[in-house]
Amino acid sequence: MKQKEKGKRINTSILSNVERKFINWMLPKFPNWITPDILTLTAFLSGILILTSYYLSNYGKYFLFIASFFIIVHWFADSHDGGLARFRKTPRPNYGYYIDHVLDMATVFFIFLGLLLYGLDFKAVFLLFSAFTILSYHSILCYQTKGHLQLSFGKISPTEARIFIILINLLLFFALDKYAVIVFYLASIIIFILSIYQIIYTARQLDQLDRKEYWR
Repeated sequence: MKQKEKGKRINTSILSNVERKFINWMLPKFPNWITPDILTLTAFLSGILILTSYYLSNYGKYFLFIASFFIIVHWFADSHDGGLARFRKTPRPNYGYYIDHVLDMATVFFIFLGLLLYGLDFKAVFLLFSAFTILSYHSILCYQTKGHLQLSFGKISPTEARIFIILINLLLFFALDKYAVIVFYLASIIIFILSIYQIIYTARQLDQLDRKEYWR
Protein backbone atom coordinates (compact mmCIF):
# COMPACT_ATOMS: atom_id res chain seq x y z
CA MET A 1 0.00 0.00 0.00
CA LYS A 2 1.50 3.32 -1.03
CA GLN A 3 2.03 5.85 1.70
CA LYS A 4 0.19 8.58 -0.17
CA GLU A 5 -3.01 6.53 0.04
CA LYS A 6 -2.85 6.25 3.82
CA GLY A 7 -5.46 8.18 5.70
CA LYS A 8 -8.30 7.73 3.21
CA ARG A 9 -11.64 7.74 5.03
CA ILE A 10 -14.35 5.34 3.85
CA ASN A 11 -17.95 5.96 4.92
CA THR A 12 -20.78 4.38 2.94
CA SER A 13 -23.39 4.44 5.70
CA ILE A 14 -27.06 5.29 5.27
CA LEU A 15 -26.64 8.84 6.59
CA SER A 16 -23.12 9.53 5.28
CA ASN A 17 -24.15 11.92 2.48
CA VAL A 18 -26.47 13.96 4.71
CA GLU A 19 -23.90 13.98 7.51
CA ARG A 20 -21.09 15.07 5.18
CA LYS A 21 -23.17 17.93 3.74
CA PHE A 22 -24.10 19.14 7.22
CA ILE A 23 -20.50 19.04 8.44
CA ASN A 24 -19.22 20.91 5.37
CA TRP A 25 -21.97 23.50 5.89
CA MET A 26 -21.17 23.86 9.58
CA LEU A 27 -17.35 24.11 9.51
CA PRO A 28 -17.09 27.74 8.29
CA LYS A 29 -19.61 28.83 10.92
CA PHE A 30 -17.54 27.94 14.00
CA PRO A 31 -16.24 31.06 15.78
CA ASN A 32 -12.46 31.33 16.14
CA TRP A 33 -12.53 30.63 19.87
CA ILE A 34 -13.92 27.14 19.24
CA THR A 35 -10.89 25.03 18.41
CA PRO A 36 -10.65 21.34 17.43
CA ASP A 37 -9.28 20.61 20.91
CA ILE A 38 -12.33 22.24 22.52
CA LEU A 39 -14.59 20.03 20.41
CA THR A 40 -12.58 16.95 21.36
CA LEU A 41 -12.82 17.85 25.04
CA THR A 42 -16.57 18.47 24.64
CA ALA A 43 -16.98 15.01 23.13
CA PHE A 44 -15.11 13.43 26.05
CA LEU A 45 -17.05 15.35 28.71
CA SER A 46 -20.32 14.43 27.01
CA GLY A 47 -19.33 10.77 27.40
CA ILE A 48 -18.94 11.28 31.16
CA LEU A 49 -22.32 13.05 31.28
CA ILE A 50 -23.92 10.15 29.36
CA LEU A 51 -22.64 7.77 32.05
CA THR A 52 -23.88 10.09 34.81
CA SER A 53 -27.31 10.41 33.18
CA TYR A 54 -27.73 6.65 32.96
CA TYR A 55 -26.91 6.31 36.65
CA LEU A 56 -29.35 9.09 37.60
CA SER A 57 -32.06 7.47 35.48
CA ASN A 58 -32.49 5.01 38.34
CA TYR A 59 -33.99 7.94 40.27
CA GLY A 60 -35.90 9.44 37.38
CA LYS A 61 -36.38 7.98 33.93
CA TYR A 62 -36.35 11.40 32.30
CA PHE A 63 -32.59 11.28 32.69
CA LEU A 64 -32.64 8.81 29.79
CA PHE A 65 -33.58 11.75 27.56
CA ILE A 66 -30.63 13.68 28.96
CA ALA A 67 -28.39 10.72 28.14
CA SER A 68 -29.73 10.80 24.58
CA PHE A 69 -29.13 14.55 24.40
CA PHE A 70 -25.48 14.11 25.33
CA ILE A 71 -25.15 11.30 22.78
CA ILE A 72 -26.17 13.92 20.18
CA VAL A 73 -23.67 16.40 21.68
CA HIS A 74 -20.98 13.74 21.42
CA TRP A 75 -21.82 13.13 17.77
CA PHE A 76 -21.68 16.85 16.99
CA ALA A 77 -18.31 17.43 18.69
CA ASP A 78 -16.72 14.16 17.58
CA SER A 79 -17.82 14.62 13.96
CA HIS A 80 -16.47 18.15 13.66
CA ASP A 81 -13.16 18.26 15.54
CA GLY A 82 -11.03 16.63 12.85
CA GLY A 83 -12.91 18.35 10.04
CA LEU A 84 -12.42 21.74 11.69
CA ALA A 85 -8.67 21.10 11.99
CA ARG A 86 -8.45 20.22 8.30
CA PHE A 87 -10.64 23.19 7.33
CA ARG A 88 -8.36 25.59 9.23
CA LYS A 89 -5.27 23.83 7.84
CA THR A 90 -4.04 22.87 11.30
CA PRO A 91 -4.32 19.06 11.08
CA ARG A 92 -2.41 16.69 13.36
CA PRO A 93 -3.31 13.40 11.66
CA ASN A 94 -1.31 11.04 13.88
CA TYR A 95 -2.24 12.81 17.13
CA GLY A 96 -5.84 13.17 15.99
CA TYR A 97 -6.13 9.51 14.97
CA TYR A 98 -4.71 8.35 18.29
CA ILE A 99 -6.69 10.69 20.56
CA ASP A 100 -9.90 10.20 18.59
CA HIS A 101 -9.78 6.41 18.94
CA VAL A 102 -8.78 6.49 22.61
CA LEU A 103 -11.58 8.88 23.56
CA ASP A 104 -14.13 7.16 21.32
CA MET A 105 -13.47 3.84 23.04
CA ALA A 106 -13.72 5.61 26.42
CA THR A 107 -17.14 6.96 25.40
CA VAL A 108 -18.27 3.52 24.23
CA PHE A 109 -17.19 2.16 27.62
CA PHE A 110 -19.11 4.95 29.39
CA ILE A 111 -22.28 4.15 27.42
CA PHE A 112 -22.21 0.43 28.10
CA LEU A 113 -21.23 0.93 31.73
CA GLY A 114 -24.10 3.39 32.02
CA LEU A 115 -26.53 0.81 30.66
CA LEU A 116 -25.26 -1.64 33.27
CA LEU A 117 -25.67 0.95 36.04
CA TYR A 118 -29.20 1.52 34.78
CA GLY A 119 -29.79 -2.19 35.32
CA LEU A 120 -29.96 -3.62 31.82
CA ASP A 121 -29.19 -7.33 31.48
CA PHE A 122 -25.44 -7.87 31.98
CA LYS A 123 -25.06 -10.65 29.42
CA ALA A 124 -26.79 -8.66 26.68
CA VAL A 125 -24.70 -5.55 27.36
CA PHE A 126 -21.45 -7.52 27.59
CA LEU A 127 -22.15 -9.41 24.36
CA LEU A 128 -22.88 -6.27 22.36
CA PHE A 129 -19.87 -4.47 23.86
CA SER A 130 -17.65 -7.41 22.88
CA ALA A 131 -19.03 -7.51 19.34
CA PHE A 132 -18.54 -3.77 18.94
CA THR A 133 -14.98 -3.98 20.29
CA ILE A 134 -14.04 -6.69 17.79
CA LEU A 135 -15.40 -4.65 14.88
CA SER A 136 -13.63 -1.51 16.13
CA TYR A 137 -10.33 -3.36 16.44
CA HIS A 138 -10.79 -4.65 12.90
CA SER A 139 -11.20 -1.04 11.72
CA ILE A 140 -7.93 -0.06 13.43
CA LEU A 141 -6.12 -3.00 11.83
CA CYS A 142 -7.48 -2.00 8.42
CA TYR A 143 -5.91 1.42 8.85
CA GLN A 144 -2.57 -0.12 9.76
CA THR A 145 -2.51 -2.72 6.98
CA LYS A 146 -4.55 -1.22 4.14
CA GLY A 147 -3.93 2.45 4.81
CA HIS A 148 -7.54 3.63 4.99
CA LEU A 149 -9.84 4.40 7.87
CA GLN A 150 -12.98 2.30 7.68
CA LEU A 151 -15.74 4.42 9.22
CA SER A 152 -18.65 2.21 8.22
CA PHE A 153 -19.40 -1.46 7.71
CA GLY A 154 -22.20 -2.17 5.31
CA LYS A 155 -24.53 0.76 5.80
CA ILE A 156 -23.80 1.27 9.49
CA SER A 157 -21.38 3.81 10.98
CA PRO A 158 -20.97 5.30 14.48
CA THR A 159 -23.71 7.79 13.60
CA GLU A 160 -26.27 5.04 13.04
CA ALA A 161 -24.95 3.29 16.18
CA ARG A 162 -25.71 6.41 18.21
CA ILE A 163 -29.25 6.50 16.83
CA PHE A 164 -29.57 2.84 17.80
CA ILE A 165 -28.64 3.66 21.42
CA ILE A 166 -31.10 6.58 21.48
CA LEU A 167 -33.86 4.20 20.34
CA ILE A 168 -32.82 1.78 23.08
CA ASN A 169 -33.19 4.64 25.56
CA LEU A 170 -36.76 5.12 24.35
CA LEU A 171 -37.51 1.45 24.97
CA LEU A 172 -36.07 1.77 28.48
CA PHE A 173 -38.08 4.91 29.17
CA PHE A 174 -41.32 3.11 28.31
CA ALA A 175 -40.30 0.15 30.51
CA LEU A 176 -39.75 -2.14 27.53
CA ASP A 177 -36.46 -3.44 28.90
CA LYS A 178 -37.07 -7.01 27.74
CA TYR A 179 -37.37 -5.82 24.14
CA ALA A 180 -34.16 -3.80 24.52
CA VAL A 181 -32.41 -6.98 25.65
CA ILE A 182 -33.74 -8.89 22.65
CA VAL A 183 -32.55 -6.12 20.32
CA PHE A 184 -29.11 -6.21 21.96
CA TYR A 185 -28.83 -9.95 21.36
CA LEU A 186 -29.93 -9.61 17.72
CA ALA A 187 -27.54 -6.71 17.14
CA SER A 188 -24.70 -8.72 18.69
CA ILE A 189 -25.34 -11.67 16.38
CA ILE A 190 -25.45 -9.40 13.32
CA ILE A 191 -22.21 -7.63 14.29
CA PHE A 192 -20.43 -10.93 14.99
CA ILE A 193 -21.46 -12.27 11.57
CA LEU A 194 -20.42 -9.02 9.91
CA SER A 195 -17.08 -9.13 11.73
CA ILE A 196 -16.38 -12.68 10.59
CA TYR A 197 -17.19 -11.74 6.99
CA GLN A 198 -15.04 -8.59 7.14
CA ILE A 199 -12.10 -10.44 8.71
CA ILE A 200 -12.16 -13.22 6.09
CA TYR A 201 -12.62 -10.74 3.22
CA THR A 202 -9.80 -8.48 4.45
CA ALA A 203 -7.43 -11.40 5.10
CA ARG A 204 -7.94 -12.70 1.55
CA GLN A 205 -7.47 -9.20 0.14
CA LEU A 206 -4.25 -8.65 2.08
CA ASP A 207 -2.99 -12.08 1.02
CA GLN A 208 -3.48 -11.16 -2.64
CA LEU A 209 -1.82 -7.75 -2.16
CA ASP A 210 1.18 -9.29 -0.40
CA ARG A 211 1.62 -11.96 -3.06
CA LYS A 212 1.49 -9.31 -5.78
CA GLU A 213 3.91 -6.97 -4.00
CA TYR A 214 6.44 -9.32 -2.44
CA TRP A 215 6.37 -12.52 -4.52
CA ARG A 216 8.67 -11.62 -7.35
